[in-house]
Amino acid sequence: MTPPEGWASARFDRIGHILAINTLAFTALSMVQVTVPFYLQDHFRLSTDTTISAATALSLLLTLATLAGIRVAARDGISIAVTAALGLLLAGIGIAGMFLAGSTAVLLLGHLSIGFGLGLFTPSPPAMLSLASSAGVQSHAAGLLSAAATSGYVLGPLAGGYLYARYGACAFLVAAALLAVVALGILLRASHNQQSG
Repeated sequence: MTPPEGWASARFDRIGHILAINTLAFTALSMVQVTVPFYLQDHFRLSTDTTISAATALSLLLTLATLAGIRVAARDGISIAVTAALGLLLAGIGIAGMFLAGSTAVLLLGHLSIGFGLGLFTPSPPAMLSLASSAGVQSHAAGLLSAAATSGYVLGPLAGGYLYARYGACAFLVAAALLAVVALGILLRASHNQQSG
């Protein structure tokens, strides 16, 4: 399948930042996903079987919180950029909280925050992409968006595993900082677009 006429000049600058947002956000989130089991074993001194059970329970909690976040994100009245940035900031707070987790309760609250934030963020890049690209190129742009998320899912475990092996739970702070930078970038871009549009 060949791209539609004019795809190469189809204002990549209008979607390039959305692709970067997706890549960086899913890199940070995947960094955490791969390191949580190591963190559970190291910080809470869990056995392998207990670690697997705990990680599974945390994943289920994260999924339920994500679904709740998606429901909230679907409501009218909040801009896409604000929803995306708020979601990333909530996820970042949850991740940073896990670094400070001295108890199971803080770990659970961190996962709720990460999941709810992920739910707020997840619908935003496709919506941004839909608004930024013309009808004739949306399927190709959607493919690029999917590839951007996939690259985050590949880079995140590599970066998270490396950082955790070298610096321990500080890997969580790196992931949280990355999400904060992406959230700030979303808000700055939205503000720039509002002023110039």
